[in-house]
Amino acid sequence: TSELAEVERRGTRGSPLSLEPGPMQADGTMPVDITVNGADEVWGAELALRYDPSRIEIVDALEKPGLQVEPGAAWNAGGTAWIAVNNVQTDSGAIKFVASRLKPAEALSGDLVLATIHVRLLDGDLSDALWLSDVVLADEQANTIEVSWTGLKISALATERIYLPTTLNRFARDE
Repeated sequence: TSELAEVERRGTRGSPLSLEPGPMQADGTMPVDITVNGADEVWGAELALRYDPSRIEIVDALEKPGLQVEPGAAWNAGGTAWIAVNNVQTDSGAIKFVASRLKPAEALSGDLVLATIHVRLLDGDLSDALWLSDVVLADEQANTIEVSWTGLKISALATERIYLPTTLNRFARDE
């Protein structure tokens, strides 16, 4: 394992994200969910992943041109989404997925599946063959939501909302 790959596997930001492998399917593929736990008011996500093409093969999830991952059901629950980028680069072992909610949809909150990657194991198991290299979650104003991840586990950092009292000042004119 290269040093760069090792550093990429230990990203740090602020909301729990994870890669959660599902059971092996009859066709020899395995779904791997990219999840965020404890999300609050998510409007957009940008996910970058790396994988070892000698150990796993990414299987196309959509009937559209190009090799793509499956958007999570959360994106279309209670509204619509815009999938801006969804591609797999087999030569470099890179996956990029970018999605956003479209108004009048509501924000996403809770434990969510952001995307599902369908893989076929070529050599060994999934451990250290697929990892998150960058994660950005955004709120309604496109502000970054803090997340943290290790390998395939992503977590939203708990934030507290503080409501400050406001005072209405009336400007009096001295006449």
